[in-house]
Amino acid sequence: MKPRYRVTLREEERQQLDALKRGKTSAKRFLYARALLLCDAGPQGPAWTVADVAEAMGVTPRTIEHLKQRFVEDGLAAALERKQPEKPPRAENAYALICGPPIMIKFTLPVLSDLGFPPDRIITSLEMGMKCGVGICGRCNIGTEYVCRDGPVFTLEQLAGLPAEY
Repeated sequence: MKPRYRVTLREEERQQLDALKRGKTSAKRFLYARALLLCDAGPQGPAWTVADVAEAMGVTPRTIEHLKQRFVEDGLAAALERKQPEKPPRAENAYALICGPPIMIKFTLPVLSDLGFPPDRIITSLEMGMKCGVGICGRCNIGTEYVCRDGPVFTLEQLAGLPAEY
């Protein structure tokens, strides 16, 4: 099978990776440097297969493929660094989903509101007390809504229009 990403190191990149192998560096950078040197398909590289490099390094072939992809698409510096975690979601661009016992939901809703989540982005499940599941028995009604028929998932905005039974 033809490799997806071909690593061809220039001489200065090869020297930089060799220096990382000998100098003091993190284990992850050392592993990545060694793997890139083994994957080098250039005239001076050994051009090992992904499977062989993965076995020699004690990682999965997918790890090596991702390393090669980062090298080809983003360059040597990006390939050697760990991916920075994405910024955590903010209330403006995320939804809050709550599922659990009613007492937990009751105390969680105000906290989410304080964190800035708008009422239409707070979604909760009101599965308590359902019996028939089709709205015939009336056990799950809150005001005019039947949890089994109209829900069981509601936004805080929808709950605000219901009686305070919940």
